[in-house]
Amino acid sequence: MFRRILYFLVYWLIHKAFSVYASSQNWISWGSNYLLNFLYHHHCSRDLIRRDTIKLNKKPRHLSVLLECHDNTGLEGLIHDTCELAAWCICSAIPELTIYERKGFLKRYPEAMEKAIYSHLPFYVGREKCVVQVRNSCSNNEKEQEVPKDLKVHLIAEEDGRDAIIDLTRGLADLATKKVITSEQVTQELIDKELTESVIPEPDLLIIFSPYLKLRGFPPWQLRLCEIFHDPVFTSPSYLSFYKALTRYSTAEMRLGH
Repeated sequence: MFRRILYFLVYWLIHKAFSVYASSQNWISWGSNYLLNFLYHHHCSRDLIRRDTIKLNKKPRHLSVLLECHDNTGLEGLIHDTCELAAWCICSAIPELTIYERKGFLKRYPEAMEKAIYSHLPFYVGREKCVVQVRNSCSNNEKEQEVPKDLKVHLIAEEDGRDAIIDLTRGLADLATKKVITSEQVTQELIDKELTESVIPEPDLLIIFSPYLKLRGFPPWQLRLCEIFHDPVFTSPSYLSFYKALTRYSTAEMRLGH
């Protein structure tokens, strides 16, 4: 009986100690992020964002962001977050942005998303003219404008990864049936190349805004050489999380295997 009571007390003390430790870590993280948010607030100023990012050793040419649709903000929240990310990318001279939202709410309305970004940009760049192009997997590449773009935005969803595999399988089967290619020519390298180029160009950096580190259906063949940033504190985009991700990327070492 005494031994059972002793075991219970030891278990209770360990549980309480861990609870206190976890709570203190959460409070420290919350306090530090609150202070950093105050120190690194962009104030909708292109100059402040440029001042923060110009000192980085390197920046991604192609940034990808995984967003979630929250019940309290819905589609409007997704649109606002995308507009903010687009503005930060333009101010940081990042020319390409991919927004991944698993259910595909955003990718249904690329024209509306483009108008929303144009309406949001004056808060950051004033009257300066910026050229933005928003496209999804159904956009016609032949109709793309040839003028230089400040930002190119891709809207993708979970279905794009599945559709890419299905389309590639059908295409290869059709070519094999017509004797255009042989089964020996269908190699792993060919499939890898086609899948990599089918959805979006491979991003340099992926930021995951979620309590847990999950890709949620993001096409895995786009992430072979991609740096991934995840902080469970940030479940929705903020400038601090954006800047932290760029800082992490600027110090990352890319080691390619042979």
